[in-house]
Amino acid sequence: LTSAQKYKAETTLNILKAGSETFDKPIGTPSTFLDAYEGSEDIVSSDFCHPAVFFKMMRNHLDHDSVVCADIGDNALMMASSLTAKRGQRFLTSEHLGIMGYSMNAGLAASSTAKRDNKEDKKTLIVAGDGGIQMSFNELATMRDNNVKNVLVVVIINQSLSRVKNENWGSKARGDGCYLSSPDYIKVFEAYSYPNGMRISTCDSKVISQTIEKGWNSAKKHGCCVIEVIQDENVHPIMHKFKTKSIDSQIHWEDKEHDQESKSIYPTIDVPTDTSGEIQMWLNNLTSVKQSKPLWLNKGNFFAKPPSELVESLLFSLL
Repeated sequence: LTSAQKYKAETTLNILKAGSETFDKPIGTPSTFLDAYEGSEDIVSSDFCHPAVFFKMMRNHLDHDSVVCADIGDNALMMASSLTAKRGQRFLTSEHLGIMGYSMNAGLAASSTAKRDNKEDKKTLIVAGDGGIQMSFNELATMRDNNVKNVLVVVIINQSLSRVKNENWGSKARGDGCYLSSPDYIKVFEAYSYPNGMRISTCDSKVISQTIEKGWNSAKKHGCCVIEVIQDENVHPIMHKFKTKSIDSQIHWEDKEHDQESKSIYPTIDVPTDTSGEIQMWLNNLTSVKQSKPLWLNKGNFFAKPPSELVESLLFSLL
């Protein structure tokens, strides 16, 4: 078997082995130290922490009512592929709007709402990359002003805007301006009176679990804590894409040569072009229609309320 065939077979086997409570997804590709795909125990590194291993361990430290705030970029893809949700948890995300720094603002709203409702023990997890966190870590001042509790901020450090950098832009094309520097986030959080920040650069699951536990303990005591996860910049999350109709769309727009070697290295999903017959058959087999209950539209006037009040009311409706 080729390496690709072996990977596909092992991934399928993992899915079949998955229990009813969890669903094991692939944990990322490619990697300089990812030699196997069976589980986190096969990933070994003393220089970097694989985000997939980190988020797999994070599940054990979240409660059924925890709120997870996702940012945008590879950090969100890693978390989505590796953090198994528990029934009752809430996930706040901007989805495809691409709002870098969103998770800090969502975490501020979630933790402030929990405090207002006397639920300060509710955990709020904020996940962002080193690009997104620099868009909005000024909200640490707002968190301090509101005296929020139990907020853990995880920053994935790879010194780049990796979702743009890792994208396949086509022949002779690249994403410029994607490399960036970062401050010492531990010291930044200390400047806002949030001590005990930690930095982790190992795939040892025991060390990761201990670090996460210390982070939550500090967040409960001091209100907020940060964990820096040092990631290998060559590690990419799996991102499925639709196949393009023509190879032209994968070639640099100034160089329209049919270069068959410039195909994407990422997995693709082949979608049939004509599915009208199958859709019509599915519709004909429907015997009844169940009307969904409105979740947002009956919670007030979207256009009359200030954004902060609107977000607070929507979050309150989820409790």
